Amino acid sequence: MMNDYKVNRTIEQINRKIAAGEAVVVTAEEIIDIAQREGVVEAAKKVDVVTPAPFPPCVLPAPLSISVSPNP
Repeated sequence: MMNDYKVNRTIEQINRKIAAGEAVVVTAEEIIDIAQREGVVEAAKKVDVVTPAPFPPCVLPAPLSISVSPNP
């Protein structure tokens, strides 16, 4: 079934690139621009991961923890 596509990559291959810090990650908004500019096949060749987040995964905000104490 994978031979039906012009770009064939497995999740394992992409995970190796992520682990090596070599993956190309873009937002959903960015992939639209890339695909319009370069074509869908070229975009698929260049981009490894598309995230719906408006920011790169490396700058995720830190979790917020708030302690709540009962009223005295």
